[in-house]
Amino acid sequence: MGKLFKKLTVLLVVSVMTLTMLSGCAKKSEPDEPKPTDIKLTYQYWDLIPNQDQIFQKFAEEYKKETGINVSIEGQYVTDAGWEDILKTQVASGSGPDVFHLDLNLFSAWKDAVIQPLSSYYEKDFYDQFVPSSVNVWKSEDKYYAVPNSFSVVSFLYNKEMFKTAGIEVDSNTRWTMDQFEAAMAKLSDAYKGKTVTYNDGKTYPYYTVGTRSLMYWWWLFWGNGGKSLDQTNNIAQTAYVDAIMKIADYTDKGWVTNSADVLPGKTTTAFSSAANVALYPTGDWTPTTFYRQDKGIEGTQVPLAVDYGSLTVPLGSDGKVHAEMYNQGVVMNKNLDGWKAKAGAAFIKYMTTTDAWMGARGPEVGGLGIPAKKDWNEQYATSWFDKPDQRDAFVWTANNGVITSPDYNVSGVDLYTAVQEALTLAYDEAVKPGTMDAAAIRASVITKLEEGQKSLNIQLQENDIELDNSDAKVK
Repeated sequence: MGKLFKKLTVLLVVSVMTLTMLSGCAKKSEPDEPKPTDIKLTYQYWDLIPNQDQIFQKFAEEYKKETGINVSIEGQYVTDAGWEDILKTQVASGSGPDVFHLDLNLFSAWKDAVIQPLSSYYEKDFYDQFVPSSVNVWKSEDKYYAVPNSFSVVSFLYNKEMFKTAGIEVDSNTRWTMDQFEAAMAKLSDAYKGKTVTYNDGKTYPYYTVGTRSLMYWWWLFWGNGGKSLDQTNNIAQTAYVDAIMKIADYTDKGWVTNSADVLPGKTTTAFSSAANVALYPTGDWTPTTFYRQDKGIEGTQVPLAVDYGSLTVPLGSDGKVHAEMYNQGVVMNKNLDGWKAKAGAAFIKYMTTTDAWMGARGPEVGGLGIPAKKDWNEQYATSWFDKPDQRDAFVWTANNGVITSPDYNVSGVDLYTAVQEALTLAYDEAVKPGTMDAAAIRASVITKLEEGQKSLNIQLQENDIELDNSDAKVK
């Protein structure tokens, strides 16, 4: 037997799972319908589950002991693009998977329309075992719609060698102010100006200070600059948004920020596992997880790391706190389920998120796959799961101590994100040649773009009978 199978088998055999843990429905009385002899549940997920048959069988055995019902689980591994539209159509027609994984950014649009609340299936203190920032984002009107599986927040990975060469001393406990962050970028830029590295494709590539220009990794600057987050308002025309975009435009003009595609030599691998030519890389915790999996050859080709790196929190905001955006994966239930089948579905969700079944499917030996939402696993993840805890320290610290904002940018299906992205892209495009930026002209363009976007959003919001937070569609 392989090492993973042995470990998983031991975990499943020795796992102490009380019957009430598996029943999951202690808070709900038994359904009015007659108890069935057999129940079949379908479970849709994105990440391959090692030895899933053993994991599912263990649940079936325990559930049979508790209820007398034979339950079987059919795993459905999803890889196709467009699964969201397919699933929505299935649920609307009364079908679709019974239990499935969901990204937080779909929550507001899908609650009640696609997924149902789960709170009534669990005891009142059930959610207390999870990191608050991972679970509260799934709450609406005192009802929880998911059990968090794993999550991540945005932080920086930094190239230790490049920092050393530039004379910058940091570690995962460093909390930069914005002034210190900008001073570090200036030092890194000066230290590597004009230098190149030869990649294994035979071509030379420059060194980069910050390796991304994607909006999703800059939201911390919006929130830390005093902006109101889009899970709290439908107003994108905020002065703080303009200020944040102009900051990024200024960084681009100084040559500090580059397109993320430019830091992937040959478009075949990642910055830290290839040419080691990027000093700072804003990302979520899935990136160090990816590096770990590649370095160990877990479920793929082994790609040894070419650089020693650590993690840093994003700089402190104007209020002196670290602001970060959360990416959260929860396990949810099809709104069509009810009766005994819903009761079994809730028990299965509980089993897959709070017992050692989770450890076998998503634990350290299979690569981590995100920060665990369960508090005790969260602590282990930060201190003992991996060879170099400092590669994840900043992510875990932020998850537990930072000001966390949800990336749920949909208000009843109205997309707020795209309009902000268009304004940021405009600023990038107009500042594309370092040293030539007309700041006043770009600021005027950004304001116009945000106001035009808000005007368009207001029409959509009104069509959906949603109260406007900026009816004038003016930056303020």
